[in-house]
Amino acid sequence: MAASLTVPAFNGHFEKQREALFRSISSAQEADGSFCCNPGSDRADGKGIDYYPGEALVALLLNAQAGDREKLKLVNVAFEYYRDHFRTKPTTAFVGWHAEAWSRAASLCGNSDYAAFVFEQVDWLLGLQLTDRSRDGLNGGFIVQTAVPPSVSSVVYTEAVVRGLAAARRLGDTVRMERYKKSALAGLRFCLQLIVSREQAGFLEEPDRAYGGVTGSLHTFDVRADHVQHTITLLLATLEQAASLDIA
Repeated sequence: MAASLTVPAFNGHFEKQREALFRSISSAQEADGSFCCNPGSDRADGKGIDYYPGEALVALLLNAQAGDREKLKLVNVAFEYYRDHFRTKPTTAFVGWHAEAWSRAASLCGNSDYAAFVFEQVDWLLGLQLTDRSRDGLNGGFIVQTAVPPSVSSVVYTEAVVRGLAAARRLGDTVRMERYKKSALAGLRFCLQLIVSREQAGFLEEPDRAYGGVTGSLHTFDVRADHVQHTITLLLATLEQAASLDIA
């Protein structure tokens, strides 16, 4: 919600609500830079550590991009804590948010350490991408669990690669640009297969509503709002990097 209110179309509207939301995010940050993931608790770890802090950082950075540069102080102090956390326990869930967060931070702050952290995450993530499964259409998808085929979560990971491509482009890192471009295009090809076509929609209970939705995998037809939302953000990120991906 906080991130959505940073959209320029809302300028001059809902200012009190936006301020309250960002105060809530700011108040959740501890002195060491971590964010408390359990309201009412002093603990900054727990089940939400790979989700909430990254979401909070993205929201703060979007607000900074909208003009509130003070929010960058909160982002800067969080850097070492979450870099150390990833190095201790790397997970795909973490990369899904932090690749975007630190790519945006690198762009806003010009800090090469932030870009290097994006590369560290994306380079690790590429080790989970399938490249030898053209027969069953799984090429470009990302394996999260052994023996479990790639699913809609690959949408999130492909966006992370696109964010890495943006950071590599800004630094002129041509080697990484080429590697990330190849990975992103393969990921996009896989993810686009998950979008329900008109022909497929005819097999579902409400074809008109199902058309254009995003399924959970190549073998299921469960369409959820979060599947669609993540796909939209992937496509928006892709459009931002259209020239680097040669799809302009």
